[in-house]
Amino acid sequence: MTISLKNTVLWNPSSDISMYAFHENVLQLIIRLTYVYDIYIIIHISSVKERDRIQFLLENTQGGLFTGGYMDHRKIIYCSEEEGKVHIIRHIEPVIHIEGGWEEDDGEKIVKRLQPFVNKIVWIVTKRKMDLMKSDHDLKHNVELTERLVDTSIAHEVMENNNDE
Repeated sequence: MTISLKNTVLWNPSSDISMYAFHENVLQLIIRLTYVYDIYIIIHISSVKERDRIQFLLENTQGGLFTGGYMDHRKIIYCSEEEGKVHIIRHIEPVIHIEGGWEEDDGEKIVKRLQPFVNKIVWIVTKRKMDLMKSDHDLKHNVELTERLVDTSIAHEVMENNNDE
């Protein structure tokens, strides 16, 4: 599984491009996903400062992905261009990709370019965008549109399995 970190797991609560926070309840979901999937995190960045801030957040969150031993540092991949992001994802060949875009784009071009190559794509978008995209005939059956990662079919599946244990 590949996860584009921005707008899926992290969000920017301010106008400062290098300020990020975790979406509510998503860290526990990612931890549950690590029990089921081999996860690669893709992070679209625009500067070294931004990369350093995100890396600090990931490494220093109590009960986080690294501090809890859930993720391997080598599976965090930074890129600065959409083209590079698509190449990275295609090279990894995930069964599932989760996309949220980045500050300047909602990820539509990435989703459409990956559709033929990825079994399932979960695309996190705003409600307004979701309503527009539901009538888009270019989207294939393998794209799930949602506003929040915790509301996806994948989230329900892993959390349901957690309740069965």
